[in-house]
This record gives sequence, C-alpha cells and structure tokens, in this order.
Amino acid sequence: MEGGILKYKIYLGCTHNIKQEIKGIFPGEKDKMVITDWPEFNWQQMRVLELNFMEREDILPRNHKYWLEIIEKAKRANPNILLTAHYSFVYNKNKENPNYKELTHNELFSKKPFNMEFDWLVVPKGYKDSLVSRINEANLEVIKRQIDFCHDYDIKNLTVHVTKPGAYLSEKEFEKFIEKINILDSYSRQKDGELNICIETGGVKPSQIEELIKNTKESVKINYDTAHAILDNEIMKDEQFDFNFIEKLIQENRLGEVHLTEVVEGADVHAPLYLDKAKDFSGKLKKTLAGEMNKYMIKRLNYEASNGNVIPAILETKPDQKNFDYVKNILKDTNVFLVCGLQGTGKTSLSDTLSEITGSTVIHSDVVRTELFPNPLHTEKEKQTVYSKINLYVIDEILNNRDVIVDATFKNKKDRNSLHNRAKLLGANVKIIETVCPEEIVLKRLEKRNKDEAGKREYFKYKEEFEPIEEEHYIIDTSKSLKKQIQKIVNDQKPSLQQ
Repeated sequence: MEGGILKYKIYLGCTHNIKQEIKGIFPGEKDKMVITDWPEFNWQQMRVLELNFMEREDILPRNHKYWLEIIEKAKRANPNILLTAHYSFVYNKNKENPNYKELTHNELFSKKPFNMEFDWLVVPKGYKDSLVSRINEANLEVIKRQIDFCHDYDIKNLTVHVTKPGAYLSEKEFEKFIEKINILDSYSRQKDGELNICIETGGVKPSQIEELIKNTKESVKINYDTAHAILDNEIMKDEQFDFNFIEKLIQENRLGEVHLTEVVEGADVHAPLYLDKAKDFSGKLKKTLAGEMNKYMIKRLNYEASNGNVIPAILETKPDQKNFDYVKNILKDTNVFLVCGLQGTGKTSLSDTLSEITGSTVIHSDVVRTELFPNPLHTEKEKQTVYSKINLYVIDEILNNRDVIVDATFKNKKDRNSLHNRAKLLGANVKIIETVCPEEIVLKRLEKRNKDEAGKREYFKYKEEFEPIEEEHYIIDTSKSLKKQIQKIVNDQKPSLQQ
C-alpha cells in the first residue's frame, strides 16, 4: 500500500553561532552553524532556532546586538518561532593570533589537540582530552548571565553539557554536578517566565540521568543528543540508551529538546542526517550510526507535537535543504496490521494473502519463536521474549516506512496494547484483525496439522484464556473468501466490534 505523508507537526530548526567565531570544530561542522550565510536558506520552514552561545564572550553585552538582530530576523520570517539556547563551553585560544581571521579551517584544526579550552560544570578527576588543550571548571556567574538573557527574550530552553561521550563523572562528582544544576535552576525560577535547564546527553549514563531527575525540579529536563547517545552506547557495556529510555523521558515530561545529527564509529562528526557514510577525524569514510535513533525521534516528536506537546528538535549539522527534506521523507504514513486469533483460525493464511495484496512485510510469531528458541518450552518468559523481539521488528519496519503485518495469537490484552500503543506513538495506522472460523473446521485443521490431540488441548486452553478484543477491529471468517474480506480492510472501510 502506498503511504501518504503524515501531517508535519514537528518543531524542527537549526542552531546558530556568531559568524567566524568558531569556524566549526568537527568535519561536518565546517561553516555549518551560521545560517545567515546561506542565501538559499528558507527561514519560513524554521519552527525553532537554537542560539549557540559557543564561546565565553558570546553573551557579553557587546554581543547582545548581534543576537537581537538574529532573533528579529527569525521572528520576521516566523512570528511564532520557538527560541532555545546553548550555554558557552568553548574558549578559542586561536583568536589570540592576530591573523586569526585569515586562517583556514584546515590550518586551525589539522593538528591535535586543537588550540581550544572546554568549560564543564564539573571536570572528571585526572581527565585529559586529546582534542582540546585544556578543560576548565565553568563559571556559574557566566551561565547566570545567559539565563538572564534567556528570560529577557522568552527563550524556552538553555542546554548545558555534562562532559562529552566517554568522559564520565564519578558518583561524588555527579552529585556536585546536580548541586550546581540546582543552583542554576533555582536562580532561573526566581525570575518571570518559564525556562528549562536542559542537560545534554554525552558523558552521562542512563542511571545518572535517572538520579538527576530524582533530585531536580521538573524545570530541569534532558536534551537528548542522538549522536552522543550512540557514542556512549559504544563505550558502556552495562547500560544503554534505547527506545524504552526515550519513552520514559517523554512519559515523565523530562524530554526538553533533541539534537539530531549523524555520527561514525568513535567520532562525533556532526554529519548530515541523510548520509550513509561520513568522514571521521582522520578523513576515513565510515558508516554512519545514528540513523535509526534519528528516525525514531523524528516520528515520536511529530506525534507529540500533533497532540500539543512541543519538544523542539535541532539539526546539529549543516542547515541545508536536504536535511529538512530528509525529515519530511521520514514522516510517511505507514500501516501496521495486528492479526490476532486462536490456533487454527487461519491467521497465517490471512497474513500471507494480505501481504500479497498490500505488499506488506509479514512477521510470523512462530518463526520469531523458532529463531529465539529452537526447542521452545512455551513458557510465559519465552512468550514475552518473543513479543519483545516482535516489537523491535515492527519498530524497524515503521522507521523505514514499510507496512507490516504481525501474525500472532495475542491472547492477552497487554501484549496487544503494548505493540498497538508503540506503533501509534510512531504515527502508524494500526488495524486490528481477529480471525475466526467455525470450531469444527478449526479442529479438523489442528488434527491435520498435529496428528495428535495436543493441538486441540492447546486450542481449548487458549480459548478459555483469550481476552476479548474490546477495541474497534475487523473480524475475518477464514472459512469464507479471504480476498473479498481483505478488500474492506484495504479500502479503509469502518470495522465493527461484532461479527
């Protein structure tokens, strides 16, 4: 089935820093953050703009005029544009060179460590960075000036780094970090207006984020940087950032912003979202890694915005039209068909016929079970493992804009609801189909299939345990012509609750 385009609701935008102040640190960043340099840039498509106070000096009074001009330009293009900001965390020592403005990107960044300093709220004890010359402890008074600016100009979020992927704080160091975040948040909450202090992923573990949430107000949120999460996942063995963690942040109202960009193995290169390969710091071409997480975030944030929960998404890469078009292409309409019913009622035959007509991928629970358990015991634990795997397969199909059919008994409401709800949150159209058949035909099918009474016993057992489908759904009698009944589903005719 050819999918249409979902309603484009996501609040998507770009990040911007002061022209020629930073010149880009990473390969994908070269000249990338100064959107005013792009004459073809379509400001009207911007729903959010992140002001990146990249360097310590960027927020000083002498630079206020520059930022106000950018805000004014953005609001002329879109009066309803959402503004966010990123705290200053870099000191560019290259600017001490009187010939700085004439130096090229390659001259500045061909040698490591780069002639720069990073500012973090807490510096891990004994940590040394191969990319920058020095790590300093950030000055809270400088960040408070940025908070003042954010309140003065109705900025929604101010993002603060922990460290960088792979540089983790100890338990005591992270307690100190939380203490400083609470100082900044308390200072912010004393002012008029609503500003979220957003903690960016990167050098922070899921368990630490949970600790942060537990010990801060709701005005402290998470800025989920997809590239940083992927890089941390490469390093961490016992903890992982995954789709379930994202859902938990959304449910707890702690996901404040998302940074979308591409990454390669071991390198945060800020490459465009649409690339399958990008250069690492050494110039080698490698496969990009954040594609699935970016797609998940795009679909989820679009769904949230459609329901009134605006979570801004920032393209942390070159702001060209291809990136915006890539996002629109991700937001295609997809269909998920949940084919439920007792053994012998014809789920597999229906699923295969539906696949022939619609071109949808089919996921058979029996096949998944055999993949996971060559000699299954059919325990509850096994069943949940199978359904968890099916959920992941379905998510993958939706993220790649492919219609999918799931052939499974789904005798328990919670298993149906789990898959149904996850698919809906990704913007998919979910159609529940229940297969039925006269019992005498079912028993003959089972007798032919099993050659003994085991299949019949299991059928009657599941018949007693099957929890009725209360949602609106299609009922297909597989003793009758399948294609004629399937056509009603394909044509989106309204299903009924009763046969």
